[in-house]
Amino acid sequence: MIRRCQTGQLKMLEVLIQRYKDPLYHFCLHLCKGKSAADDLFQDTWVRVLANIQRLDPDRPFKTWLFTVAANLYKDRWRKRKRWLEMVKDYHIADVLEQQLANLVADTPAPDQDILDYEQASELRRCLETLSDNLRIPVILYYFQELTVQEISQVLGIPPGTVKTRLHSARGKLKTLLEVT
Repeated sequence: MIRRCQTGQLKMLEVLIQRYKDPLYHFCLHLCKGKSAADDLFQDTWVRVLANIQRLDPDRPFKTWLFTVAANLYKDRWRKRKRWLEMVKDYHIADVLEQQLANLVADTPAPDQDILDYEQASELRRCLETLSDNLRIPVILYYFQELTVQEISQVLGIPPGTVKTRLHSARGKLKTLLEVT
């Protein structure tokens, strides 16, 4: 499909955008914490992707490249505003946190989900927004976009061990924040 896009087949570009628009938009929403900023990042990402699709190695996974472009655009914006924060370390929680993070994907509770679960998911979402970007981005990619550690490593341009450390630290930080609230 990528090769066809690179040859200018507009139908294939439309198919590509249709396939990845929702995951990309949700990723942008989680990064930006606001609809307007997410809309801008979403649009800028597609502009950058379409302008540079010729450079993409057709054998490289498109989704990884797409999220790399979005993450880099986001980081560039925040660097300019000097809001790119340092990584925080700590760890614990796993199973419970993973379940709560999975619940965050939906903005509203599922029909069988009770109010308490929804309130816990909302609180976890608020705590997630307090994390530095270095911790929050890997969490979003891992739990919401279901990328592997290796794929996150490629998206962020960091070693897989660093991804694991950041996920580990994020879980610990979230656990601490959730215990306080």
